[in-house]
Amino acid sequence: MPDDFDFTSYRRKRATENTPYITYTLIFASIVLTAAYWLSMEKSTSTSLINLLSVNNVDMAHLVWQGHLQYFLINIFYHGGWAHLLFNLYWMYKLGSVAELALPRYAYLGFIAGSAIISNGMELAVFGETGIGISGVVYALFGLLWAGRGKHQAWRLEVTGETYKYFVVWAVLCIVTTYMGVMNIANGAHFGGMLFGMAIGWLFISPRRKTEWAIPLVLMTLLTILSVTWLPWRTEWCIFKSEQAFRNQRYAQSVNWYERGLKSIGNKLFLYSTGYQAWAAIAEEAEKRNDAPGLARATEQLAEIDRRMAGAIEAFQRDTTRKNPVPDIESLQDGAKGKGDSQKSEDGTQKGDATNGDK
Repeated sequence: MPDDFDFTSYRRKRATENTPYITYTLIFASIVLTAAYWLSMEKSTSTSLINLLSVNNVDMAHLVWQGHLQYFLINIFYHGGWAHLLFNLYWMYKLGSVAELALPRYAYLGFIAGSAIISNGMELAVFGETGIGISGVVYALFGLLWAGRGKHQAWRLEVTGETYKYFVVWAVLCIVTTYMGVMNIANGAHFGGMLFGMAIGWLFISPRRKTEWAIPLVLMTLLTILSVTWLPWRTEWCIFKSEQAFRNQRYAQSVNWYERGLKSIGNKLFLYSTGYQAWAAIAEEAEKRNDAPGLARATEQLAEIDRRMAGAIEAFQRDTTRKNPVPDIESLQDGAKGKGDSQKSEDGTQKGDATNGDK
Protein backbone atom coordinates (compact mmCIF):
# COMPACT_ATOMS: atom_id res chain seq x y z
CA MET A 1 0.00 0.00 0.00
CA PRO A 2 1.39 3.45 -0.85
CA ASP A 3 2.91 5.31 2.08
CA ASP A 4 1.16 8.58 1.16
CA PHE A 5 -2.40 7.09 1.18
CA ASP A 6 -4.18 8.77 4.14
CA PHE A 7 -7.65 7.79 5.46
CA THR A 8 -7.76 10.19 8.42
CA SER A 9 -9.31 13.28 6.89
CA TYR A 10 -12.04 11.28 5.11
CA ARG A 11 -12.84 9.24 8.21
CA ARG A 12 -13.07 12.30 10.42
CA LYS A 13 -15.35 14.01 7.95
CA ARG A 14 -17.66 11.00 7.63
CA ALA A 15 -17.78 10.47 11.40
CA THR A 16 -18.78 14.07 11.94
CA GLU A 17 -21.46 13.96 9.26
CA ASN A 18 -22.94 10.72 10.57
CA THR A 19 -23.40 11.84 14.17
CA PRO A 20 -26.88 13.25 14.99
CA TYR A 21 -25.66 15.80 17.52
CA ILE A 22 -28.91 17.76 17.71
CA THR A 23 -30.95 14.63 18.42
CA TYR A 24 -28.48 13.54 21.11
CA THR A 25 -28.67 17.01 22.68
CA LEU A 26 -32.47 16.91 22.76
CA ILE A 27 -32.41 13.49 24.42
CA PHE A 28 -29.83 14.62 26.98
CA ALA A 29 -31.80 17.79 27.78
CA SER A 30 -34.97 15.73 28.22
CA ILE A 31 -33.27 13.43 30.72
CA VAL A 32 -31.73 16.28 32.75
CA LEU A 33 -34.83 18.49 32.87
CA THR A 34 -37.18 15.57 33.52
CA ALA A 35 -34.97 14.54 36.45
CA ALA A 36 -35.14 18.10 37.80
CA TYR A 37 -38.93 18.05 37.35
CA TRP A 38 -39.25 14.82 39.32
CA LEU A 39 -36.84 15.90 42.07
CA SER A 40 -38.66 19.21 42.52
CA MET A 41 -41.80 17.32 43.56
CA GLU A 42 -40.13 16.09 46.75
CA LYS A 43 -39.13 18.53 49.49
CA SER A 44 -36.17 16.35 50.44
CA THR A 45 -34.63 16.60 46.96
CA SER A 46 -35.82 20.06 45.98
CA THR A 47 -33.12 22.76 45.74
CA SER A 48 -33.04 26.26 44.27
CA LEU A 49 -31.17 24.96 41.18
CA ILE A 50 -33.61 22.08 40.69
CA ASN A 51 -36.58 24.41 41.08
CA LEU A 52 -35.03 26.76 38.52
CA LEU A 53 -34.77 23.91 36.00
CA SER A 54 -38.23 22.55 36.75
CA VAL A 55 -41.75 23.58 35.72
CA ASN A 56 -43.44 22.01 38.74
CA ASN A 57 -46.43 24.06 39.98
CA VAL A 58 -46.21 26.27 36.89
CA ASP A 59 -49.33 27.03 34.85
CA MET A 60 -47.67 27.13 31.44
CA ALA A 61 -50.83 28.16 29.59
CA HIS A 62 -51.16 31.29 31.72
CA LEU A 63 -47.46 32.07 31.31
CA VAL A 64 -47.75 31.74 27.52
CA TRP A 65 -50.79 34.03 27.55
CA GLN A 66 -48.74 36.54 29.55
CA GLY A 67 -46.16 36.57 26.76
CA HIS A 68 -43.67 33.94 27.94
CA LEU A 69 -43.64 32.09 24.62
CA GLN A 70 -40.44 30.24 25.44
CA TYR A 71 -42.56 27.67 27.27
CA PHE A 72 -43.73 26.40 23.89
CA LEU A 73 -40.15 25.16 23.44
CA ILE A 74 -39.19 24.39 27.05
CA ASN A 75 -42.08 22.11 27.96
CA ILE A 76 -41.10 19.43 25.44
CA PHE A 77 -38.20 18.40 27.69
CA TYR A 78 -40.32 17.44 30.71
CA HIS A 79 -42.01 14.05 31.16
CA GLY A 80 -44.45 12.73 33.71
CA GLY A 81 -43.14 9.19 34.27
CA TRP A 82 -40.68 6.52 33.19
CA ALA A 83 -42.93 5.06 30.50
CA HIS A 84 -43.59 8.53 29.09
CA LEU A 85 -39.88 9.39 29.04
CA LEU A 86 -38.57 6.09 27.63
CA PHE A 87 -41.24 5.81 24.94
CA ASN A 88 -40.61 9.34 23.67
CA LEU A 89 -36.81 9.16 23.79
CA TYR A 90 -36.74 5.79 22.03
CA TRP A 91 -38.70 7.14 19.09
CA MET A 92 -36.87 10.46 19.22
CA TYR A 93 -33.61 8.55 18.72
CA LYS A 94 -34.95 6.26 15.97
CA LEU A 95 -36.76 8.90 13.95
CA GLY A 96 -34.70 11.98 14.82
CA SER A 97 -31.38 10.39 13.95
CA VAL A 98 -32.32 9.44 10.38
CA ALA A 99 -34.05 12.78 9.80
CA GLU A 100 -31.08 14.78 11.06
CA LEU A 101 -28.57 12.88 8.92
CA ALA A 102 -30.64 13.46 5.76
CA LEU A 103 -31.35 17.17 6.28
CA PRO A 104 -29.12 20.22 6.70
CA ARG A 105 -28.59 20.88 10.40
CA TYR A 106 -30.32 24.26 10.29
CA ALA A 107 -33.34 22.75 8.51
CA TYR A 108 -33.61 19.94 11.06
CA LEU A 109 -33.30 22.34 13.99
CA GLY A 110 -35.92 24.62 12.45
CA PHE A 111 -38.24 21.67 11.95
CA ILE A 112 -37.87 20.61 15.59
CA ALA A 113 -38.64 24.13 16.81
CA GLY A 114 -41.56 24.48 14.41
CA SER A 115 -43.06 21.14 15.41
CA ALA A 116 -42.77 22.01 19.10
CA ILE A 117 -44.52 25.36 18.56
CA ILE A 118 -47.28 24.02 16.29
CA SER A 119 -48.02 20.93 18.41
CA ASN A 120 -48.22 23.04 21.57
CA GLY A 121 -50.32 25.65 19.79
CA MET A 122 -52.78 23.03 18.58
CA GLU A 123 -53.10 21.54 22.08
CA LEU A 124 -53.69 24.99 23.56
CA ALA A 125 -56.16 26.05 20.87
CA VAL A 126 -58.24 22.86 21.04
CA PHE A 127 -58.04 21.94 24.72
CA GLY A 128 -57.08 25.20 26.44
CA GLU A 129 -53.92 23.84 28.06
CA THR A 130 -50.36 22.82 27.25
CA GLY A 131 -48.93 19.40 27.92
CA ILE A 132 -45.42 18.22 28.66
CA GLY A 133 -43.20 15.84 26.73
CA ILE A 134 -41.59 15.60 23.33
CA SER A 135 -44.27 13.35 21.81
CA GLY A 136 -45.64 16.15 19.63
CA VAL A 137 -42.19 16.46 18.05
CA VAL A 138 -41.95 12.67 17.73
CA TYR A 139 -45.27 12.56 15.87
CA ALA A 140 -44.07 15.40 13.64
CA LEU A 141 -40.92 13.42 12.82
CA PHE A 142 -43.04 10.38 12.03
CA GLY A 143 -45.20 12.48 9.69
CA LEU A 144 -42.12 13.97 8.01
CA LEU A 145 -40.45 10.59 7.45
CA TRP A 146 -43.68 9.04 6.20
CA ALA A 147 -44.19 11.84 3.67
CA GLY A 148 -40.55 11.84 2.53
CA ARG A 149 -39.89 8.10 2.51
CA GLY A 150 -40.12 8.01 -1.28
CA LYS A 151 -37.08 10.27 -1.57
CA HIS A 152 -34.88 8.93 1.24
CA GLN A 153 -34.25 5.20 1.43
CA ALA A 154 -33.22 5.40 5.09
CA TRP A 155 -36.58 6.97 5.92
CA ARG A 156 -38.40 4.24 3.99
CA LEU A 157 -36.56 1.56 5.97
CA GLU A 158 -37.30 3.26 9.29
CA VAL A 159 -40.97 4.15 8.73
CA THR A 160 -42.80 1.17 7.27
CA GLY A 161 -46.46 0.36 6.96
CA GLU A 162 -46.27 -1.37 10.33
CA THR A 163 -44.80 1.78 11.89
CA TYR A 164 -47.64 3.81 10.39
CA LYS A 165 -50.26 1.47 11.87
CA TYR A 166 -48.50 1.56 15.24
CA PHE A 167 -48.48 5.36 15.46
CA VAL A 168 -52.07 5.75 14.27
CA VAL A 169 -53.41 3.02 16.58
CA TRP A 170 -51.48 4.49 19.53
CA ALA A 171 -52.87 7.96 18.79
CA VAL A 172 -56.44 6.62 18.74
CA LEU A 173 -55.81 4.61 21.92
CA CYS A 174 -54.55 7.78 23.61
CA ILE A 175 -57.82 9.55 22.77
CA VAL A 176 -59.85 6.67 24.22
CA THR A 177 -57.83 6.45 27.45
CA THR A 178 -57.98 10.22 27.90
CA TYR A 179 -61.75 10.21 27.41
CA MET A 180 -62.11 7.36 29.93
CA GLY A 181 -59.93 9.16 32.48
CA VAL A 182 -57.26 6.44 32.51
CA MET A 183 -54.53 8.78 31.25
CA ASN A 184 -54.35 12.51 30.54
CA ILE A 185 -52.63 12.80 27.16
CA ALA A 186 -52.01 15.81 24.90
CA ASN A 187 -53.88 14.43 21.89
CA GLY A 188 -53.99 17.80 20.17
CA ALA A 189 -50.18 17.86 20.20
CA HIS A 190 -50.00 14.34 18.74
CA PHE A 191 -52.30 15.02 15.78
CA GLY A 192 -51.06 18.57 15.31
CA GLY A 193 -47.46 17.37 15.21
CA MET A 194 -48.21 14.53 12.80
CA LEU A 195 -50.15 16.79 10.43
CA PHE A 196 -47.38 19.41 10.58
CA GLY A 197 -44.72 16.81 9.73
CA MET A 198 -46.72 15.43 6.80
CA ALA A 199 -47.39 18.92 5.47
CA ILE A 200 -43.71 19.87 5.59
CA GLY A 201 -42.72 16.55 4.02
CA TRP A 202 -45.15 16.76 1.12
CA LEU A 203 -44.52 20.45 0.55
CA PHE A 204 -40.70 20.55 0.69
CA ILE A 205 -39.15 17.06 0.86
CA SER A 206 -41.22 15.05 -1.58
CA PRO A 207 -43.60 17.57 -3.22
CA ARG A 208 -47.11 16.22 -3.65
CA ARG A 209 -50.42 18.06 -3.88
CA LYS A 210 -48.90 21.28 -2.62
CA THR A 211 -52.15 23.24 -2.44
CA GLU A 212 -53.91 20.56 -0.38
CA TRP A 213 -51.05 20.42 2.13
CA ALA A 214 -50.46 24.18 2.24
CA ILE A 215 -54.00 24.70 3.53
CA PRO A 216 -53.66 22.68 6.79
CA LEU A 217 -50.21 24.16 7.40
CA VAL A 218 -51.59 27.71 7.12
CA LEU A 219 -54.61 26.85 9.29
CA MET A 220 -52.42 25.31 12.00
CA THR A 221 -50.15 28.35 11.96
CA LEU A 222 -53.15 30.68 12.36
CA LEU A 223 -54.59 28.53 15.18
CA THR A 224 -51.22 28.60 16.94
CA ILE A 225 -51.13 32.40 16.72
CA LEU A 226 -54.70 32.59 18.05
CA SER A 227 -53.86 30.18 20.87
CA VAL A 228 -51.58 32.79 22.43
CA THR A 229 -53.49 35.95 21.48
CA TRP A 230 -57.25 35.34 21.32
CA LEU A 231 -58.95 32.15 22.50
CA PRO A 232 -62.51 33.11 23.54
CA TRP A 233 -63.96 29.69 22.66
CA ARG A 234 -62.04 28.07 25.56
CA THR A 235 -63.18 28.42 29.17
CA GLU A 236 -59.57 28.48 30.38
CA TRP A 237 -58.88 31.64 28.36
CA CYS A 238 -62.01 33.31 29.74
CA ILE A 239 -60.90 32.43 33.29
CA PHE A 240 -57.48 33.92 32.59
CA LYS A 241 -58.94 37.16 31.22
CA SER A 242 -61.48 37.41 34.05
CA GLU A 243 -58.76 36.98 36.68
CA GLN A 244 -56.56 39.48 34.88
CA ALA A 245 -59.33 42.08 34.89
CA PHE A 246 -60.11 41.33 38.55
CA ARG A 247 -56.48 41.89 39.61
CA ASN A 248 -56.62 45.26 37.84
CA GLN A 249 -59.85 46.05 39.76
CA ARG A 250 -61.89 46.13 36.56
CA TYR A 251 -64.75 44.20 38.05
CA ALA A 252 -67.31 44.86 35.31
CA GLN A 253 -64.83 43.60 32.72
CA SER A 254 -64.12 40.58 34.89
CA VAL A 255 -67.84 39.80 34.97
CA ASN A 256 -68.01 40.24 31.20
CA TRP A 257 -65.34 37.57 30.72
CA TYR A 258 -67.12 35.33 33.21
CA GLU A 259 -70.33 35.60 31.18
CA ARG A 260 -68.42 34.88 27.97
CA GLY A 261 -66.95 31.84 29.66
CA LEU A 262 -70.42 30.46 30.33
CA LYS A 263 -70.84 30.10 26.54
CA SER A 264 -67.35 28.68 25.95
CA ILE A 265 -66.02 25.12 25.75
CA GLY A 266 -64.46 23.63 28.88
CA ASN A 267 -64.96 22.81 32.54
CA LYS A 268 -66.87 25.62 34.24
CA LEU A 269 -66.08 24.76 37.88
CA PHE A 270 -63.24 27.26 38.30
CA LEU A 271 -64.98 29.77 36.07
CA TYR A 272 -67.65 30.07 38.74
CA SER A 273 -64.93 30.93 41.24
CA THR A 274 -63.73 33.87 39.15
CA GLY A 275 -67.29 35.02 38.53
CA TYR A 276 -68.10 34.87 42.23
CA GLN A 277 -65.12 36.98 43.24
CA ALA A 278 -65.97 39.62 40.61
CA TRP A 279 -69.61 39.88 41.65
CA ALA A 280 -68.61 39.90 45.34
CA ALA A 281 -66.35 42.90 44.67
CA ILE A 282 -69.18 44.65 42.78
CA ALA A 283 -71.52 43.96 45.71
CA GLU A 284 -68.99 45.43 48.13
CA GLU A 285 -68.63 48.59 46.05
CA ALA A 286 -72.42 48.92 45.71
CA GLU A 287 -72.81 48.62 49.46
CA LYS A 288 -70.25 51.38 50.04
CA ARG A 289 -72.14 53.65 47.62
CA ASN A 290 -75.49 52.78 49.19
CA ASP A 291 -76.56 51.56 45.76
CA ALA A 292 -79.50 49.31 46.73
CA PRO A 293 -80.44 48.21 43.16
CA GLY A 294 -76.79 47.42 42.35
CA LEU A 295 -76.37 45.46 45.57
CA ALA A 296 -79.58 43.54 44.94
CA ARG A 297 -78.46 42.59 41.42
CA ALA A 298 -75.00 41.51 42.63
CA THR A 299 -76.55 39.45 45.43
CA GLU A 300 -78.87 37.77 42.93
CA GLN A 301 -75.91 36.92 40.69
CA LEU A 302 -73.94 35.50 43.63
CA ALA A 303 -76.86 33.24 44.52
CA GLU A 304 -77.07 32.08 40.89
CA ILE A 305 -73.34 31.28 40.83
CA ASP A 306 -73.70 29.34 44.09
CA ARG A 307 -76.45 27.29 42.49
CA ARG A 308 -74.39 26.64 39.36
CA MET A 309 -71.34 25.71 41.39
CA ALA A 310 -73.32 23.25 43.50
CA GLY A 311 -74.57 21.59 40.30
CA ALA A 312 -71.06 21.45 38.84
CA ILE A 313 -69.65 19.91 42.02
CA GLU A 314 -72.41 17.31 42.08
CA ALA A 315 -71.72 16.42 38.44
CA PHE A 316 -68.01 16.18 39.18
CA GLN A 317 -68.63 13.78 42.04
CA ARG A 318 -70.80 11.59 39.81
CA ASP A 319 -67.98 11.20 37.33
CA THR A 320 -66.84 7.77 38.45
CA THR A 321 -64.55 7.27 35.45
CA ARG A 322 -62.01 9.70 36.82
CA LYS A 323 -59.03 8.10 38.51
CA ASN A 324 -57.70 11.34 39.91
CA PRO A 325 -58.80 12.02 43.48
CA VAL A 326 -61.78 14.33 43.88
CA PRO A 327 -60.59 17.76 45.04
CA ASP A 328 -61.49 19.12 48.43
CA ILE A 329 -64.94 20.46 47.59
CA GLU A 330 -65.04 22.65 50.67
CA SER A 331 -61.84 24.39 49.63
CA LEU A 332 -63.21 24.91 46.11
CA GLN A 333 -66.30 26.53 47.53
CA ASP A 334 -64.23 28.65 49.92
CA GLY A 335 -61.93 29.66 47.07
CA ALA A 336 -64.95 30.84 45.13
CA LYS A 337 -65.91 33.27 47.86
CA GLY A 338 -64.27 36.32 46.44
CA LYS A 339 -62.76 39.54 47.60
CA GLY A 340 -63.96 40.72 51.00
CA ASP A 341 -66.04 37.56 51.57
CA SER A 342 -65.87 35.30 54.59
CA GLN A 343 -67.88 32.41 55.93
CA LYS A 344 -68.55 30.95 59.30
CA SER A 345 -67.33 27.46 59.93
CA GLU A 346 -69.26 24.87 61.90
CA ASP A 347 -67.75 26.01 65.18
CA GLY A 348 -68.83 29.60 64.51
CA THR A 349 -65.33 30.99 63.84
CA GLN A 350 -64.61 33.08 60.78
CA LYS A 351 -62.74 31.63 57.85
CA GLY A 352 -60.20 33.99 56.35
CA ASP A 353 -60.69 35.96 53.17
CA ALA A 354 -59.93 34.04 50.00
CA THR A 355 -58.82 35.91 46.93
CA ASN A 356 -57.64 34.54 43.64
CA GLY A 357 -54.02 35.40 42.96
CA ASP A 358 -51.77 34.94 39.95
CA LYS A 359 -51.50 31.48 38.52
